[in-house]
Amino acid sequence: LVWALFLSFSSFAVVDPIVGPTSMCSPSVISLTNATPGGTWSSSALAIASVSLMGFVTAYDVGTANITYTVGTEYVVTTITVNPTPLTFVVSGGGSYCSGGTGVNIGLMISHVGVSYQLYLGSTAVGSPLPGTGSALNFGPQTTTGTYSINATGAGGCTANMTGSPTVSINALPTAYTLTTGGACTGNNIVLSGSDAGTNYQLLLGGAAIGSTRPGTGLALDFGTQTLSGVYTVTGTNATTACVNTMGSATINPTPV
Repeated sequence: LVWALFLSFSSFAVVDPIVGPTSMCSPSVISLTNATPGGTWSSSALAIASVSLMGFVTAYDVGTANITYTVGTEYVVTTITVNPTPLTFVVSGGGSYCSGGTGVNIGLMISHVGVSYQLYLGSTAVGSPLPGTGSALNFGPQTTTGTYSINATGAGGCTANMTGSPTVSINALPTAYTLTTGGACTGNNIVLSGSDAGTNYQLLLGGAAIGSTRPGTGLALDFGTQTLSGVYTVTGTNATTACVNTMGSATINPTPV
């Protein structure tokens, strides 16, 4: 009688539940466990996901697979959903801009519908994520210096880092020097109090260029005698970065007849 009861109990022994995630990304590996010893693992869809003797599930394609743990004649099943990992696309933009400017754009060359894309500066999220549109994305002009990246999040929380890490940097404006005149009336020289090598200087009268540009020398620049009255200014343009700064102004009045 005792032996019969033992056999009856063994035939209807309950297998513990399967413990582990019920969704995963393709491709990836997750681990499933079961507290009941001596069982075997199997998958209903090997093209979607396989399972090892130790309960490691490897995803190959998008879909669902029933993972079964069997002990004797008893078994338990868990359904694993395999979601796609977002495809990687190239991050575009970045570069340098002149101090005081509007920055430079950061974008993604293409995107997928159903995937959201988050811009990062280092490890800090910048703004809100943008939904994929099936075409390029523009995260707008960025003014903070540093290295940028984009992370994509798709179905099931599957994520992927996009390709490329553009940087943003700021170029300084040419140093602003003072304009002086030998006198307040026409017939006097206009002199820029200083200049820098690598910067070109242009004299303007009322916004119109007077003569040709003058390269900086590290010394003061004399633009010569001016015979026209009005408000004179000088712009300095960095020959490498093309950043422009306006020097001070000087007014020359007409000489009385």
